[in-house]
Amino acid sequence: VPQAVKLPVTINGRIFPREDIDIWTFQAKAGQYYVCEVMAQRLGSPLDSRLIIVDPSGKTVAQNTDGIGKDSRLRFQATQDGLYQVHIHDVEFRGLQHYVYRLSIRDGFFVDHVYPLGGRRGSTIPVQLFSQGEPPRQMQLAMPKTGPAKQLSSVNVDGKASNRFALDVSDLPEFQETFSDQDASEGGECEVPAVINGRISKPGQVDTWHFIGQKDVTLQFDLLAERLGSPLDSVLRLLDADGKQLAHSDDMSKAVSDSQFKFKLPADGRYTIEVKERFATRGGLQYAYRLYVAPQTTVSAGFSLQLPADAITLDRGAEAKLKIVATRQGGFAGPIVLSLQGLPWGVT
Repeated sequence: VPQAVKLPVTINGRIFPREDIDIWTFQAKAGQYYVCEVMAQRLGSPLDSRLIIVDPSGKTVAQNTDGIGKDSRLRFQATQDGLYQVHIHDVEFRGLQHYVYRLSIRDGFFVDHVYPLGGRRGSTIPVQLFSQGEPPRQMQLAMPKTGPAKQLSSVNVDGKASNRFALDVSDLPEFQETFSDQDASEGGECEVPAVINGRISKPGQVDTWHFIGQKDVTLQFDLLAERLGSPLDSVLRLLDADGKQLAHSDDMSKAVSDSQFKFKLPADGRYTIEVKERFATRGGLQYAYRLYVAPQTTVSAGFSLQLPADAITLDRGAEAKLKIVATRQGGFAGPIVLSLQGLPWGVT
């Protein structure tokens, strides 16, 4: 049974029983953009959501399954005034009491991407905000003085709060490609340590940044793009004064396409950093990055533990294995002693 809601709204629901389809309706205006976003997997729900938008004539105008991980997110432009339907269900038509979700539906200015992707702590920086179907808007944003490096920010546009978007905050000097004539801006001069802000504005572009380095200094190069919502699949290279490649990085891991490496400079002199998109056919104003270049910090000896699951099934009279991943750092090689507390009665 369709249920009417008034925008903006966040709906708390669940897909139960199996094959359940929830339908939410709202009044839309022709020409207006709308955003529908599901939070389920990110909240620990097993729901693998699918969103379908149906216009007043019964025609499907948009649908999405995996927008953010397994959580659905889509934007669409209403072609006519009237009552629109949002259908949500599990992609395999599963469902139980714990298949819960939060569905947000809103109109107004939605930040698709931002440039630069961050700034120096406590400073005020000019940023460009990009939204589908609208020209970029330039605003001044004040960077927080405290808090974690990755912040979630929101801006007020036309009297309404936008969605929250990621910004990275640093304590290092910042260098940035200019806003004007962006297509012709492909790097520049910088000093290290620094955070370098740029973007691959067109397919095939290669940004080159130059700095003076000192012999035997070990530098950490860490490029943030995917981790801040940028579509850039980066390739990072370090070259000497003669153009010889000294270090190279494509994907820092199987799961993250950002680039990262550390390198000990062999001599005093001028060095060049190259940043490009892995695929020569891709590029655009949203392909932004932040590149940290700073001396390698000393990591204290220690370790961290990670459990791959938050529950384990035990059969009576039997044994079960609990795998624990130990990550050592700072050269720690000593034994790690484990003990379990609060076990149920009879379990040892």
